[in-house]
Amino acid sequence: MTFGDLILHDPTSDPVRAFKDDELAVSCSYFTRATDLGFSLLDTPWVYTRFSMSIIGRPGVLDLAFTCTLLSPFFSEWSDPFPSMGSDHMPILLSFDAPLLCPPAPVLNCALTH
Repeated sequence: MTFGDLILHDPTSDPVRAFKDDELAVSCSYFTRATDLGFSLLDTPWVYTRFSMSIIGRPGVLDLAFTCTLLSPFFSEWSDPFPSMGSDHMPILLSFDAPLLCPPAPVLNCALTH
């Protein structure tokens, strides 16, 4: 899994945003490489992860989380339940359901000895 402030503007994570050609060129190569390696985006589209501190800035989805195919089945939720801590980026919580690990059933020796 990989995540971080990747500063990538992409229609996959922010479908309603208008993009510049150079933004799309940068993000396209990253998203294509991630897909080629079997990674998929976990972020919920349209949920902003960065809010500009300036009046002229606009919110964006810059903090991205990707997971590989081995972890994907265990992914359960992407959320931003925490309040801002003074940063222009929102803390993100990724939840995974661990597989249930059951110990093997004991083998009962039913042979009676006399």
